[in-house]
Amino acid sequence: MNAHHYPRRSMAQYFEQQLGVPLHIELSDIVCKQQRNEQADRTARRRAVLGHCVGKVQSTNRFFGERMTFPNPSTSLSHGDGLSIAVSTPTKTIKGVGVDIESYKVMNPKAARLFLTAQERHQLKQNNGQIDNLDLLRSWTIKEAGFKANPLNHSMSWFLHICADNPSQLTGTGRIINKRRLERFRYTSYYLKHHIVTVSITL
Repeated sequence: MNAHHYPRRSMAQYFEQQLGVPLHIELSDIVCKQQRNEQADRTARRRAVLGHCVGKVQSTNRFFGERMTFPNPSTSLSHGDGLSIAVSTPTKTIKGVGVDIESYKVMNPKAARLFLTAQERHQLKQNNGQIDNLDLLRSWTIKEAGFKANPLNHSMSWFLHICADNPSQLTGTGRIINKRRLERFRYTSYYLKHHIVTVSITL
């Protein structure tokens, strides 16, 4: 395994300021030995980034020392075309933290109906009635990060149950409806050169 650490102090400070909680962020490129199939490769990358980052988040992860399982209320991982990210928090004032990283890519506009509510689509539409591709991609990361930040996500069935109050905002709030139980979350997004990162916390 080859790993290069990318210090992103400004990114960590941005997330902390916007979300109002202490965060430890590790962003790395993790190159693993090629596996027999895509699923095995993803598993190897997940283990590699966790092994690389867990020592660095040791002082902030209140569950360090126990067998780490996911969803984990204090740590979240994500991978996106060459970059892996781990986010951890020591605070006990939130119910969970989630992160998603995606590389810039063209999304099918028709996919919006699959994970955005009618209200969210309306809020994202521009004057021409279309949703900007980057806004659509960022909205996907909001849903992913919100899903991971919910410690009860194993019982959730669909992203439409995760609703941003106004997904056109770079930093905002939303709600998670899970079996008639309502949770509130806060999110914020950050643009890298080739990727977009969204971190969410469940309140």
